[in-house]
Amino acid sequence: MLNQKGEILYIGKSKKLRSRVQSYFRSSQPHSPRISLMVQQVA
Repeated sequence: MLNQKGEILYIGKSKKLRSRVQSYFRSSQPHSPRISLMVQQVA
């Protein structure tokens, strides 16, 4: 994931990457502070 400046916010791996990324935006459960900040900064 990149921020508005094009800087890397997150590098991860997953067998179902699309599902993983969607979970960050759809989850009804609170995320860790690190994940919450990352989601707010995504371009």
